[in-house]
Amino acid sequence: TEMPLKAALGGTDRERNATVARLRKYFGRITYQTKDLKIEGVHLAPMGLSWGYMIALMHDLHDVHQSPQLKSRLFRRIVEDALRTNLSAKTRGVLATRSKVAYWLDSPRFASRALKHVRERPWDPILPIVTNSSVRAILETYNSRKKLRWWVQTPDAAAAGVEFRSLPVQEWWRELPTYRFLLNPMGTAIQTAKTYEALLVLTIPVIVHCGYTAFYELIRMGFPLVLISAWTDV
Repeated sequence: TEMPLKAALGGTDRERNATVARLRKYFGRITYQTKDLKIEGVHLAPMGLSWGYMIALMHDLHDVHQSPQLKSRLFRRIVEDALRTNLSAKTRGVLATRSKVAYWLDSPRFASRALKHVRERPWDPILPIVTNSSVRAILETYNSRKKLRWWVQTPDAAAAGVEFRSLPVQEWWRELPTYRFLLNPMGTAIQTAKTYEALLVLTIPVIVHCGYTAFYELIRMGFPLVLISAWTDV
């Protein structure tokens, strides 16, 4: 799930620190993926690829081939071709996209549901959906993407060479390797799979950090990211 660290280890700082102290009796290193706050003794686990997005590519191939063997072969070919890219393939500047698989992240209804939860249950940091996502992360994800959609239409974005596109899953893997940079909004899990998909094809993610230290931890690990405070910083 996307349950944030703030909820997974306890409801207060004292409870979370006590949980970490108990865990350290058994484990030399504690890592957590959806790290929404800094806790001593807990390190960030990089997200990596998302099975859901890779399954979406397989599903996208359903209309092309009914044969599972042919679909599997084409799936591997599309991904392997993308991974074989080199810097000479970088003929374009900056890519920005809509959410294609996780389309609800762009939905005002989804954000409204999170706001309603804040009003009715201000003590509860989790929105009760399948992924157990953080209410704060949902709202910041929606707002960051909304601001991105506004900014890409400005003259400043055009001057920076930003292209705003809606790419089907197959096209994503073919087009992403041709860009030098990807404007990469955060997700409800703080990190996003797009970050790692971009890095695999030598495209540098540009991320509005929204105050989360997780992104700075990725940089300290050696991930080549560009962190900014607002899309206008591009």
